[in-house]
Amino acid sequence: MSSGKSRRPYTIGRTARAVKRYFKQASRSVQEDYLNAMREICTGPYPQDNPRSIAHLKGQHLCNYRYRLGERRILYEIDETQRQIHVIDFGPRGDIY
Repeated sequence: MSSGKSRRPYTIGRTARAVKRYFKQASRSVQEDYLNAMREICTGPYPQDNPRSIAHLKGQHLCNYRYRLGERRILYEIDETQRQIHVIDFGPRGDIY
């Protein structure tokens, strides 16, 4: 796996409908935090890029990676061939695992 820092940044691909719905209902500060986190994920989506916030999930999950955003989590997959991030879920930690 390569770090996204040496090549062009990733873009946002698919975003689950539930994520869009949660985002619309969230407060302005949560929306801003989410957008800042997505910018950071797009510059380096792998755990070695940001080991404090990004982790590779083990076991059977709908996705491969999670980004820790306070009490919320962003779950996503990486499409390395198209250099896209597919957002699977976003919400409070206890609700998305």
